[in-house]
Amino acid sequence: MLDKLLEKKLEFEELFNVYSSLLTSKQKEALELYFFDDLSYAEIGEVLGTSKQAVYDTINKAVKKLKMAEKNIGYIELKNKYDKLLEDKN
Repeated sequence: MLDKLLEKKLEFEELFNVYSSLLTSKQKEALELYFFDDLSYAEIGEVLGTSKQAVYDTINKAVKKLKMAEKNIGYIELKNKYDKLLEDKN
């Protein structure tokens, strides 16, 4: 189970690093506080001056936007295939 959580976190970090420029500053800040600083929705709400529900909605919308960007652009998938080819060649 821990491996799955770590895998999801690494997947998110890669999505964020590649596509974060597509997010609003509020979405970026909420995601950084949640995924990188491990704050709860309530704690993030206090920092951003908004409700826990608004934080939840902001984070979910941002994650969907990142996943949709990868689905449409496919940069990470292509990079992973390229990396695997290089690895197999060596």
